[in-house]
Amino acid sequence: MSTQRSLEKLKAERVELLLHSLPGWGVDPELKSLTLQVRFLSPRESLKFLRHVCQVATNRRHVPDVALAQGAVTVKLGTPEVGGLSEEDFRFARQVTRRV
Repeated sequence: MSTQRSLEKLKAERVELLLHSLPGWGVDPELKSLTLQVRFLSPRESLKFLRHVCQVATNRRHVPDVALAQGAVTVKLGTPEVGGLSEEDFRFARQVTRRV
């Protein structure tokens, strides 16, 4: 079994279609990244969500940019190898969204 993923930069039409299935996520104007910001009432909830994001990253071998600040966790996804967004970014986002 190969661990290599087939990565391909998505066209704008595909990005828009996939984005509709991800409430709360946004895409930058250049179509290079997906971003989600989630606010939590307690630091414990923030850290629990952050651990979930880290687990998804470990399992998928796809590392997002993550920030934790003042009760909010921000997750930013992109695929630098293709210079934009790939199907893998959207698969990752769907897994993260299940926990929000």
